[in-house]
Amino acid sequence: MDKKEILRYLNYKNQILDEKTKIYLNESIEEVEKYSNIRYTYKIYKIKSISEEIIQLENSKIQLKGKSINKLLINCNKVIIFAATLGINIDKKIKYLEKINLAKGIIFNTTSSVYIDEICDEIEKELKLKYKSHIFTKRYSPGYGDLKLNIQYDILEELNASKSCGIYTDEYNNLIPIKTITALIGIKKI
Repeated sequence: MDKKEILRYLNYKNQILDEKTKIYLNESIEEVEKYSNIRYTYKIYKIKSISEEIIQLENSKIQLKGKSINKLLINCNKVIIFAATLGINIDKKIKYLEKINLAKGIIFNTTSSVYIDEICDEIEKELKLKYKSHIFTKRYSPGYGDLKLNIQYDILEELNASKSCGIYTDEYNNLIPIKTITALIGIKKI
């Protein structure tokens, strides 16, 4: 895990770390890897149609709405939709640490955020190897630009992510477990 990235997330800018922070950082890296139950799933959909602000996918009830997602996918013929999580044990550990040691809880929480991003980077690399003859857009998640969070439920349902990965949404469209990411990547055959 990238310590520099964790420190960047924590807003450290060339400060010298005190010993306690170094210990919490090293322990958090070790514990996040230990407590994570990494699971992910993905599907690839053909893009059926793109209108000004709605993208329809073949064999899917998902409708991607917004100018920002339209701009991202305008030259693509397919979209990869995926969900990845570190699992519920990370949530439990965050809540526990925040009650007994807030400083370590914050570092553990931040380390978990960096780790799920790194996992998504690895998933993306794996997909790029599998689909070498395609050009990929950047990864894009609900909540970016004008792509609404309320699409989370439909994404999880389409991916069957509650059964395959234990991922749900709450009534506010937040993902559970909290260290979970849903994302879309446009692809186009070269």
